[in-house]
Amino acid sequence: LFMSGVIPLQQMSGTLLDLILYLALVALGAFLGSRPQIQSLPMPWLGRFQTAALLLLIVTLGAELGAKYAIASVWSADRDFSRVQFEKMCDLADKYGMKLNLEFVPFSNIPGLTEALAWMDLMDRPNVQVLVDTLHAHRVKVTPEQLREVAAERFGFVHLCDGPAFIPPVDHPDMVGVARGGRLYVGEGGIDLAGMLKNIPDPPYYSIELPNAAEVAIRGKLEHARRCLETAKTFFAAHQI
Repeated sequence: LFMSGVIPLQQMSGTLLDLILYLALVALGAFLGSRPQIQSLPMPWLGRFQTAALLLLIVTLGAELGAKYAIASVWSADRDFSRVQFEKMCDLADKYGMKLNLEFVPFSNIPGLTEALAWMDLMDRPNVQVLVDTLHAHRVKVTPEQLREVAAERFGFVHLCDGPAFIPPVDHPDMVGVARGGRLYVGEGGIDLAGMLKNIPDPPYYSIELPNAAEVAIRGKLEHARRCLETAKTFFAAHQI
C-alpha cells in the first residue's frame, strides 16, 4: 500500500494492538508449521495464520490512513492456490473500498501485461486493475500499441523509473539486481518512457519506485528522493505528460 501522512495519536493504540496480534500469529505459525517454500525460497515464518493476519493488518491500517489502492503480484506456480488467495485479497480490499492493483513482474508467475490482463479476466472482480511498472514493462517488451488497446478503466497507477535498455535473461543477475537496487532516474536510461506513459490514459497517480543503492550511498536517502522527484517533473514537462 502506498500512502502518506502522519498517523494521528488516537490511532496509535489500535495500530500497536494490530501489530501485536500479527507478531503473535507469526509465533503461532512457526510452531504449527507453514507452507515450506515460495518460489523455491524457504519461508518458515510465512504460514496461513501469518498470511491472513498480515493481509488484514495491511488493509485495515491502510483504510485508516485513507489508502485507496493496494498492490498484489503472483509468486506461486500453484495456479489454483494463487487464484483462491487472490480472490480473497480482492474481496478483502473491496470491503474497505480499495482497488487491488495487479503488478506483473518478469520473474514472477504473472510475468507480462498479457498474462496480467488474462488473470484479471479470470478473477472477474470489479476492483482489480493492472499496475504498470515501467522497468518491468520494458523488460517484457510491452509496446505503446499494446497499452493503447487496453481500456482506460483497467489501468491502476504507475510505478515510475528509468532503467538500462539492456533486457537481461530471467536468470541473469541484473534481472532482479537492477529491479531491486539499480533503477535509474527518469529520463536518464534507455526505456521509452514517453511512449509508455502517453498511452496509459489518466492513471490515478504515478508512484516513483527507484531503488538505487549506488546513488543512495553517494547522495544520501533524502537527496536521492529529491532527485527522483526533480527528474520526473523535468521529464513530464519536457514531454507534456
